[in-house]
Amino acid sequence: MGIGVFLTSNANAIPQPDHVVIVIEENHSIYEIIGSTSAPYINSLATEGALFTMSYGVSHPSQGNYLALFNGIEQVVNDTCPPPGSPYSDPNLASELLAVGLMFGGYSQSLDAVGSTTCTNADSEGHYARKHNPWVDFFNVPDSVNMPFVGFFPTDYTMLPTVSIVVPNLEHDMHNGTDPARIVAEIIGLKVISMLTNSGRRRTIAS
Repeated sequence: MGIGVFLTSNANAIPQPDHVVIVIEENHSIYEIIGSTSAPYINSLATEGALFTMSYGVSHPSQGNYLALFNGIEQVVNDTCPPPGSPYSDPNLASELLAVGLMFGGYSQSLDAVGSTTCTNADSEGHYARKHNPWVDFFNVPDSVNMPFVGFFPTDYTMLPTVSIVVPNLEHDMHNGTDPARIVAEIIGLKVISMLTNSGRRRTIAS
């Protein structure tokens, strides 16, 4: 399950987003989420934007899906930390953006520090799990883009990187099928700001 928010500066041209924010939720089938009264916010996004009804994970357990999303390669991994064969050198979303002068930011809720390679961490908001943070597993991605969510995800959305990925902690990643409280509140804020500031076309995608 993912949420994408696209902010563009020219609503009349072919969309070229100024900023893309992707929120990765945990794996449930569409039938467990769409129409569920336990997930009202996700369902509201599905009615407003595009709903991908045939978007599937590539592996089980979860870690391989996060890595495949980030670099397009289905790594043969389980949920061990660090994943077998890492750090990887393959091209990936962050390295390709940075190579052409664009920006990437990875924001993990409950991560303990910028650049941290810890496998797990607990704070007042919940539990971080590195298995859901793919950019930390590539040595061609700088430590500086591996950031905690709180205190680092900008409140001035014009300061967002070109592409941002937000990974909720285990308490808010929707694994239990309910809307994640903290991250939902932040993304609602992003949605409202994008409309109030007339920042351009906004597209929300749930898949």
